[in-house]
Amino acid sequence: MLARARRYPGLSPSASFSRWRIWLFPPPNAAGWHRTDVQVMLSATDEGGSGVRTITYAIGSGEPITVQGSTTTFTITTQGITTLRYFAVDNAGNSETPKTLTFRIDKTAPQFMHALTPAANANGWNNTATVTVAPVKFSTCTRT
Repeated sequence: MLARARRYPGLSPSASFSRWRIWLFPPPNAAGWHRTDVQVMLSATDEGGSGVRTITYAIGSGEPITVQGSTTTFTITTQGITTLRYFAVDNAGNSETPKTLTFRIDKTAPQFMHALTPAANANGWNNTATVTVAPVKFSTCTRT
């Protein structure tokens, strides 16, 4: 996944970050969901500028984390839909507009609960010709 930053009139060339590279491991499935924790690597470049000094990111409603340098790696573990906010600051002190990326994680397998009609006898058997199996409840992770 590669995202390009926009250039803003009136700012020095180093105020606009030329390129972000974002690696996700494992990648999401075709529906956009991850079945496990997601390792994220963010890498910013400031081509032709003063270079990237820091990257700041926040996962969901968490506190922002600032790291020195142009690359950082972290893991997103929260089930459901989580928004990542991130931006970089260059060595000249220019800060770009924050960007967002959404992650969908569902680590819980669905569960099927059922009811049998008629119920089994005291020995756990049912000797009727027809037994009906009906769903009672489906369970998945809660998505917010």
